[in-house]
This record gives sequence, structure tokens and C-alpha cells, in this order.
Amino acid sequence: MRLDGEGRVCEFTVFFRPLPGLAALAAALAPEVAPTRPRAIAARMLTRPLELMTRSGERVVKRLAGRR
Repeated sequence: MRLDGEGRVCEFTVFFRPLPGLAALAAALAPEVAPTRPRAIAARMLTRPLELMTRSGERVVKRLAGRR
């Protein structure tokens, strides 16, 4: 994380697994960075389904591959 001269975040780098990691990050951060409460609620509503689908999808793929 890099801050500007006023102490605000100007650069933020995160490493994670591709889609599941991105979905979880988006679901967690979108409401936090939204400028108003209605936008935060909308951001959460739009990102949450992707997070849930990628989580359940991983379990299905593991079962199909024979791993538990």
C-alpha cells in the first residue's frame, strides 16, 4: 500500500487466487469505498452473488475431481 502526501491511499496491490479471490475482495471492499450508503448497499448486492457462486463452484469442482 502506498499513501500520498496527505496520508490517503493512492496505490494498493493485492495478490490472490484469480476469480474466487477477486470476487471476495470486491464483495468486501465495494461497500467500504462507496461514497454514499445507497451506493454501498448497491455495491454489496451486486458483488455478493459472484462471491457466493465462486465459493460453491470451488466445492463442486473439488468433488468432481475426487478431492475433498
